[in-house]
Amino acid sequence: MIMTKLRAFQFLNILIIYLLSVSCSKDEHIEIYPTNQLYSLKNVSYGQDPLQKMDIYLPPGRSMNTTKIAVFIHGGGWEGGDKDDLILNQEIINGLMQEFPGYALVNLNYRLVKGNQNQYPAAEIDVQMAMDFIYSNLDAYQVSTETYMAGFSAGAHLAALHTLKHNDRGYIKGCIAMSGVYDFTADLENESDDARRFVEQFLGGTKEEKAKEYQDASPIHYVSANSPKFYIVHGTNDELVSIGQATAFEARLKQQNVSVLTFYHQDNHGIGEGSLSKLLADLKSFLN
Repeated sequence: MIMTKLRAFQFLNILIIYLLSVSCSKDEHIEIYPTNQLYSLKNVSYGQDPLQKMDIYLPPGRSMNTTKIAVFIHGGGWEGGDKDDLILNQEIINGLMQEFPGYALVNLNYRLVKGNQNQYPAAEIDVQMAMDFIYSNLDAYQVSTETYMAGFSAGAHLAALHTLKHNDRGYIKGCIAMSGVYDFTADLENESDDARRFVEQFLGGTKEEKAKEYQDASPIHYVSANSPKFYIVHGTNDELVSIGQATAFEARLKQQNVSVLTFYHQDNHGIGEGSLSKLLADLKSFLN
């Protein structure tokens, strides 16, 4: 009996030592991407859903002290679109790295509304999950915590919402919001039929039916004196989302003395070629 207990005790000790050694070896073999070259990491999973993926572009010469993170979120009415809509071939990536040196680029997918599935707050949660994943892998990527969020249309809404609602750690230093909706509680009669349909599908009903969701999902309600700077881009002839969404958001930010740069171009919901040079110049100023 004594020998049996002794053998059991020895086995338990061996098992504990083995588990500790496995645990330590995992920590010691974290993959670190060498900083002397560019890495294009495609379809990095930050969750279990097939849409919870992102592309990460790590520039050469990066450093955990100086290399910042720029995150782009695609549009599509919260029910369509894809990160691959932003065509980033090697030539374009190299060009972006030259125009914006010192930035790691992240192109993000998120769960899309399909019927009653993936309605709010699924997309908001996905952005949080993606950013937490990035921050937990700073050592591997060799980048700093300093982050700039950016998005177009529905992506602008998600970027602004994350910037204003989930920046407790202060990592986010600015947000680039293009053609977005920032206040669902405003009178949406000025918005297009398509915009109202997208909003109701995303939030699960009308403003009367889902008052809490309309409030919680509106970036404008999270503006404070501590909010990071914003660059707002919107078309004065936008037929999908009215320019009033942008100007009201700008006014709320300025009311709290938040730094705001704006570009109100004369295009529709998208950004025309004639506006690109001004946009690029503004982005350089805002990011650098």
